[in-house]
This record gives sequence, structure tokens and C-alpha cells, in this order.
Amino acid sequence: MSKIIIHRLLPLIMSSILVMNLFGQNTLDECLSALYIQDVTDYCSGEMAFNNLNAGASSEVLPFCWDAEDAEADVWFYVRPRRAGLLIRAFGQGANNTNTLQEMAIAIFDGTCSDLERLACREIPNGIENAIEIPVAGLTIGAPVYIRISSSLANAGSFELCVEEFNPVVLPESDCGTSVVLCDKSTFFVENLNSTGQDNNELEAGNCVNSEFASAWYTWTAESSGTLTFVLTPTSPDPNEDLDFAIYRLPNGVGDCNNKELVRCMASGESQGNSSAANAPCLGPTGLRTGAVDIAEVGGCELGDDNFIAPLDMLAGETYVLIVNNFSQSTTGSNFGFTIDFGGTGSFQGPTPDFNIVANQGFQCDQQISFSNLSVSPTDQIVSYQWNFGEGAIPETANGAGLHNVIYATYGQKLAALTIETTRGCLLTDIQELDIATCCQATEDIVLSTMISNPLCAGDQNAIAQVSVGSGSAFNLYSFEDDEYSPNNIFTGLGAGSYSIMARDAKGCEGSTILILEDPAPLELAIISELDTVLLGTGTVINATSGPTDRNFFFVWTPTEGLSCIDCTNPSVIPPGTTKYELEATDQDGCRIIEDITIFTNNIKRFYAPNAVNLSSNLGNSRFIVDGNIAIDVIENLQVYDRWGGILHEINNLVIGDSNYQGWDGHVSGQKVNPGVYVWVARIRYIDGEIENISGDVTIFD
Repeated sequence: MSKIIIHRLLPLIMSSILVMNLFGQNTLDECLSALYIQDVTDYCSGEMAFNNLNAGASSEVLPFCWDAEDAEADVWFYVRPRRAGLLIRAFGQGANNTNTLQEMAIAIFDGTCSDLERLACREIPNGIENAIEIPVAGLTIGAPVYIRISSSLANAGSFELCVEEFNPVVLPESDCGTSVVLCDKSTFFVENLNSTGQDNNELEAGNCVNSEFASAWYTWTAESSGTLTFVLTPTSPDPNEDLDFAIYRLPNGVGDCNNKELVRCMASGESQGNSSAANAPCLGPTGLRTGAVDIAEVGGCELGDDNFIAPLDMLAGETYVLIVNNFSQSTTGSNFGFTIDFGGTGSFQGPTPDFNIVANQGFQCDQQISFSNLSVSPTDQIVSYQWNFGEGAIPETANGAGLHNVIYATYGQKLAALTIETTRGCLLTDIQELDIATCCQATEDIVLSTMISNPLCAGDQNAIAQVSVGSGSAFNLYSFEDDEYSPNNIFTGLGAGSYSIMARDAKGCEGSTILILEDPAPLELAIISELDTVLLGTGTVINATSGPTDRNFFFVWTPTEGLSCIDCTNPSVIPPGTTKYELEATDQDGCRIIEDITIFTNNIKRFYAPNAVNLSSNLGNSRFIVDGNIAIDVIENLQVYDRWGGILHEINNLVIGDSNYQGWDGHVSGQKVNPGVYVWVARIRYIDGEIENISGDVTIFD
């Protein structure tokens, strides 16, 4: 006899906003449980690293650009950017992929989970390539930015998430004379290319890029001689996007595009008649690459073309201009932009942003901290200073060189940034870190309260605890069992026991509590039988008792063979041989316990057939009648033969004791058979399923 306790995992409801389905629930489906992505300098999760399978709809308001079904299965992430711009991309279903996210929707927020402010929102309609790209700028450096990705339940699946931070640059210019000035080699992002500017005839004859379709122009002056490399990566999800570019030397400096001299040209793309594989090297990312030797690739895709040409050898003091042209705009109507990543040994001429930080009372919250400008520009005048003091700063931003006095309302590591702009359009940013200490007063320690749901069944790991702060600031962080602090105040998957929870508010004030979770009383189930062993074909009664008595149980017996009932506690049973019976008892909460009992059988099987019959006797032996004990289920077939093999008597499916069967009276077709020896054969099935073939003979007298 053995006992098994099964803990059924049922949905738990603790409050109107706390609903958790424990059947494989996705743990990222609420803002408070968002996954923190720590470094987003240039982050990509890897193909299909995340999914929104088994994710429910979170409690946040539906973003304005989503349909209702878009929010049926959402998952959350958050980052703390070191720069004021983020490029966020998500890739769902791709070619030949199955079980991947389709028709995705994305929304970007800042603020806190209790007070989210939407920054951007997009969705993908049915039938469109399943990739989303969404830039956001003007962010508070170091403050959380939340990423919400969702779909309908029917379209849930896996996806890749990429996040890249950047310093926003001025909007692209589509004419050479007004080109954006670059003053360092920072990576930047252009959302789209959709204009040819005022002058769409700026490309001279002989340039491999022979026409502007959707363009952007960028210029710089070399500060030091050296090589220049870069990679232009289309932001379009289409791998066949075709970007072209050309580089000129400007003899007369920034802003003067007369007499410009072509030094590099890249126009590779699709050749009509080529296979997709043959055209692939000439599409997608392009640029200047170390190791390349050609200085130009013309239109189409010729043997040896690879969409990259040789680095530029810059000379100190010389000015250059780059045009990036989206050729795909002419063929597919695409207006996607690009990201550009610079390399090489040469540098760009420009100012140096810098600032100083002073704290007279110490670097702690609620104390004044002063920021002063140290930026220099040897080439041209600085005309704009834009400060971003980071999360929790009062004020959060400022303009002008300063001195600027700031108070941080919250403690922790902060990022402050100064962006300067010069008369020729240089836009550069300096970012510095500072660590703000706590400023909690002893009387401000916070008080915690908890709302708990104990384990549903004894031994379960499905309890939930929600912690709330009775005092302190609005922004709180929580630590469970000395784990890292996070905004999540809901702890799930808990069993009975004692747990420590810490909370810390924005000032660094702390509080703690001990959480005690208790199991309900364990289920009890006992089974006994009146007889442990019975003769095959005979029976007994089984009795079961269950507890605790305040539980309402539902019972199921298995197997069902031989039982008088399958949902009662005291069935009578005639087992078809030695049988182990299991009883499963389930209470009103879905908690289950299983107990079993084995009823053994003595398999005594008896079959009787007379060896002599006197047809004229009055003593009860005038007929050939077979018999047996209760172990016989049925005699499937009985036959009596004469010496030549003819069948004299036959009966099928004879049940022992059937009053309608009188046996064989020794007659065939109304005539007595001759005295003699006759052979019989029988096929017997016992109640335990065994089949036995038996034969014998009987002597007939008259």
C-alpha cells in the first residue's frame, strides 16, 4: 500500500490586479516584473531568445496605437540608457521560422510602473514583414525606459530584441551645402531617408551614384591624418535593402561644395538576371572596410563585388563630405534609414565637451550639487549648451554654460550629460557618472505590510506575497531573501516557510519584514478491505476514509473492473485476478491524494465433465452436462464428436449454472446414439482472462 500526494496548480487570485496562472506562466507579463537589460551600448538578444508564449494581458492601459487583441500576450523589459536616444528593434517571424511572434505591437514608456508615460507606439498589420524599429530621443539619461512587446494570443511566439543607444544628431540634410557637420566618430542613427533636398542634381557625371532618390549629406574635417572606415547598416528589415554612398574631398572647406573631388564611390546592387544568391553580396550593409582594395563598385553586382570598398586615407586639415543614398526608394518605395559605425585611425576635428561637478555638502540626495562647463572648441564658437542631469534630478535639464545647481531627490548611481553645439553644426556629448549617497533620516524608516496567499495544497510552491510600503517616498525597491533590489513587489512560487523581505525607498530609507507562509492541513486517505485474499470469482468490500473532515472530496477508483461503483468510498469488488486498485481523492481546491490497495486472488479453476452417461438411468446421470466453479467466466464453445469426427452436440457461450441448459441427452436428430466412447472438446475463458482448451471422452450406455 502506498500513498501519493499531488498538488494541483490552479489559478490564484489575490487582488483585482494580481492574477497569476501557474500553468507555465510567462514571468515577464507585468511591468513590475520587467527584465532589466543592463548594457544597451549595442545589445541584441540573439535570434528568438525571448517569447510571449503563456503571457497574459498586463494591467496597464492599452496604448493608443494598439488594437484590443494586440495586448492579449505582452512581455516587458526595461533599460537605463547612458545616452539620450535609443533605437529599439524587434524581429518576430522570419523566413522558414515556425512558432515565432507574428503581428507584433510595441510601446515604449518612461516613468515608473505606477505612473508610465508613453514615448512611442507601433504595431505591425497582418501580412507585413514582422519586424519593428522604433527610435526614441530626448530621454533622461539613467532613468528607466520600459519596452512592452505584445501580440494576440493566436500570434504569440519567439522573437529577437535589439536595443542600441545613441546621441541624437540633427535631422539629416539632403543637400551638400547644408550637410550635417560631424565632429567626432560617434555612432549615430537616421530613422528614414525621404528627400532629395532643394538641389537633386549634385552628383557629377562619372559618379557611380548617378542620381539622388532619398539622400543625406554629412561633412567633417580631419583633425589627424589616418584611415577612415565605417559600416552603413540599413534599418529596413528587408535583407535586400540597397544603400549607395559616395565620398568627396571639399577643397574649400565645410559648406563649400564647389569643385568637390570624388574619392570613393559605392553603387553595388541587384543585377537583373542574377539569382538571389548571386545578388546577395551586393545588398544590405555597406561601407569602407579594412582589407578592401577597390575604391569604387558600380551599379549591379559583378563577380568580386562585395558592397565594401577600401578605407579612406584622410589628411589632417582636409574636409570631406559623405552622401548616403537609398536606392531602394526608387524600386520598392522604401524610405528606411541607416546606422553608421565609424572606425579607423584618423579623427574628426571638433570641440571637446567637458564639465565639472562640485558638492559642498557631499554627494548625497537632497543636497545641492553644482555643475560647471569646461568645454572648449578651438575651431569655432560653442553656441548651445544642453544639460541632462539624469534620473531624480531637480531640475532634470538646463540650457546655457552654467553654473547650474541641482538637487537629486533620489540616491544611487546617476549619469549626467552635457551636449554642446558649435556654429558650424558640431553636436557632441560628454557623459559623467556620479554616485549619490542616501539621505534617509532615522525617523523615516519605512514600514512594510504584506498581502499573502498561502500554498493552496500542502507542499505546494504556488503561494504569492505582495508587499506594500506604509510610509516613505513614492518610489520603492524590494529585495527578497537578500537578492538584488528591484521594483517588483510581488513574489510568486513560494512554499511554506519563513522569508525575509527588505524595502528601500528613493531616499535610501529601509524597512524589513518576515513573511510566514503556512501549508494547509495535509490530506489524508486510508483504505482497508474486509478480505485481503479471495478465491478467483469471489469478492469482498473495500472501505476508504478521508480527511480533514472539513474538505469536500470527489473520488475516482481505477481500474474499474470488478467494482460496484467508481466514485464511492465503499465499493464491493470481485477482482478479475490479483489487482491493485487506486483511489484518487480531490478536494474543493483541486488538491489531490492517491492511495492504493491490492486484492489478491487464489486462482483455483475447476471444470467438470462426466466420463459416463446412462441414457436409461433415473439417477440423474442420463445427460452429458458440464460444470465448474465460479472462476469460469464462460465456456466459449463445447463440442461432442463421434468416432468419424462428426459433431453430435455443440453449444457456444455457455454460462455455468444457466438453468436453460439441460446438457446433451445422447440423441441426434431425435435418435439415440449407439453406445460407445465419444470425444468432447471445450474452450473455456476464466474471469482473469485466461483461455484454456480442454478435451476428454465420455462413454454412452443405454
